[in-house]
Amino acid sequence: MELSTADIVRLVWRDRQFVVDDGAFIFADGLPGPTPEEIEAARAQALTVWEQERQSALQWDNAQDFMAAFTMLEKAVIALSTDPTIAALRLELSTWFSAVHPSDERVQTGLNRLVDLSIITVERKAEIISTAH
Repeated sequence: MELSTADIVRLVWRDRQFVVDDGAFIFADGLPGPTPEEIEAARAQALTVWEQERQSALQWDNAQDFMAAFTMLEKAVIALSTDPTIAALRLELSTWFSAVHPSDERVQTGLNRLVDLSIITVERKAEIISTAH
């Protein structure tokens, strides 16, 4: 975290206010505040949680909406696949009557297997996931 030594900044850390004065983090009660490393770790964790929450909020309205993200060729290869993981995902999708989330373990397992089998690329997987709204 870059702060000028001339800066005095009022921040909140775990519901406690502290100031940055001459490069030192000090709580209002005079106790030492968090280290820059602790602040950076907390920021990174918050971003990770935010990204996970954002991903879990993404969805396709239903299985048909999810499958619409695939090309006709990809759909044909998926339909004809004898791979057990792909077959299981096909069965899941045939009875899936609610929203489909990219973060769902079954979806991730299926997409990863499609990559493993070279049915789609990692980049194509990202494109498919990006169609969720």
